Amino acid sequence: MATGQSVEFSRDEILCIAFHPRKPIVAYAGRMSTTKIYDLAKRQYIAKLPQAGLIGNIAFSVPNGRFLATSKKSVDKDGFDMHEVILWNANDKFRYVKTDHKGEEVKSKGSEAKRDVNLLHRDEIVSMCFGPTRRKLGIYPVLMSASKDGNIRLWDYRRQKDGRRFNCLFTEGRSSVDSATLSKDGLLLAAITQVRRLH
Repeated sequence: MATGQSVEFSRDEILCIAFHPRKPIVAYAGRMSTTKIYDLAKRQYIAKLPQAGLIGNIAFSVPNGRFLATSKKSVDKDGFDMHEVILWNANDKFRYVKTDHKGEEVKSKGSEAKRDVNLLHRDEIVSMCFGPTRRKLGIYPVLMSASKDGNIRLWDYRRQKDGRRFNCLFTEGRSSVDSATLSKDGLLLAAITQVRRLH
């Protein structure tokens, strides 16, 4: 797409947007309860991922963009807020990576995202990003999620030997988190909490 050229994506409020790290693809979402994947070169949508709830964060895995992660806020059957992180396989037509209550991946039909109990936070998810994968250095893929519930979690999203997809490597309960990020090499994590400290 030429510099200065604009595309009207939606008339609904857009809350988050992310570029694919290698392809001319952009993903965006917000109050429309659907994550939309747009090919800038072809100037057309290539996927629409329905999710029940407000979508607040989007991130592609690095360096190859194999996975897309979205976070959403919804309400469970008892009326309580749920804040979830959902994983999509960008190399398989953005198929929803569905797991059961043990974290074992099960085949899903279509792209409708159901509840994934392994990636829940108790309050708004404010930041989310992938760490790099460098197997020669012993650095494996992780997905970081930070929430106002005070928890910063690192998820190993590789398929485990026992079939589990998500394995929580680290959780840190501090005061409410305002923002968090991983360094480019994935070795450092920085977070800002409500006590106005950089950790």
